[in-house]
Amino acid sequence: MPANPSQSPSPKASPHFRWKLFAAGLVAITAGYVLLAANDITVAPVLLVLGYCILVPLAFL
Repeated sequence: MPANPSQSPSPKASPHFRWKLFAAGLVAITAGYVLLAANDITVAPVLLVLGYCILVPLAFL
């Protein structure tokens, strides 16, 4: 057991990493909508699902 419990490693990600995940999610969502407007129906849904269902929720965990 550590001498000082406040120095034990935290299981949560650092705030900087969370902001990067959130920013990556917003970039993926924006790129998905831009590609969707350009009638790209192959990559756009993948980017939208990646942003909405994976990256943004991971940023809030």
